[in-house]
Amino acid sequence: MPSGTSPPRPTTGTAAPTSTPGTGSSPRGRWNGTRIPCEHPPSHPRTPPRRNPLQYTVTTSEGPLTVPSPDHEWTVLFFITEPGIGERVPELGGCTTGLCSARDAAARFARAGARVLGASAHAPGELAEFAAGRALGYPLIGDKDLALGRALGVPEVRAEGRVLFERAGVVLDRTGAVRALIHPVPDPEHHADLVLGELTRLTGEGEDD
Repeated sequence: MPSGTSPPRPTTGTAAPTSTPGTGSSPRGRWNGTRIPCEHPPSHPRTPPRRNPLQYTVTTSEGPLTVPSPDHEWTVLFFITEPGIGERVPELGGCTTGLCSARDAAARFARAGARVLGASAHAPGELAEFAAGRALGYPLIGDKDLALGRALGVPEVRAEGRVLFERAGVVLDRTGAVRALIHPVPDPEHHADLVLGELTRLTGEGEDD
C-alpha cells in the first residue's frame, strides 16, 4: 500500500476479491457494471485544484518505486481497468491500446521530462508478464487496494463483481501535487496524446509564470 502523508479517503463501494486478469464469468458482450461516483468527479479537459503534495512508495512490475519520480519534472500515470477485460466486457475495452500508446510516445514523454507509469487495481505479480509481453518499457503499478488511485481522485467502475479503475490519466509535478486529471478517455488510441497535451499546457503555464 502506498505510504503518504495522510490516508486517502474512500469512495463509494467496497472492492471484492480480485481475480487474475483474463478470467471472469460475465457473458461476452453484456455490460453488467456500474460507474462509481468519485469524490472529485473529473471531466476532460480539466485541471483539478492543487492538493497537498504527496509522496508514495509503490510496488510495480519492476519492483518498488517512488511516486512522484524525484528525477523528473513530471510523473504521468496511465490508469487502466484491466488488461484483456474488453474481451469479456467490450464497453471497458482499450486498456492494452492505451498503454501501448504511451509506449509508442516514449520519446515525446522523455522530451517533456516526464516519467511514465501505468496503474491498475491488481497485484504487481499479475501485471509483470503482461508488461513484459507488450514490451511497454515502463513499469505498471499494482494498486490492488485502490489506495493510490483513490488518493488521486481516479474514477472507478464496478465490473464482474470487482471495483476497478476507469481509463484515466494523472499528471503529478515534482512535489507530488496533482496538476491534471484526464477523464474520460473515449479513444484509447489517443490516451497518450491527451496526456501529452496536458503536459504541453502545463509547460506553457510555467513559462508564463
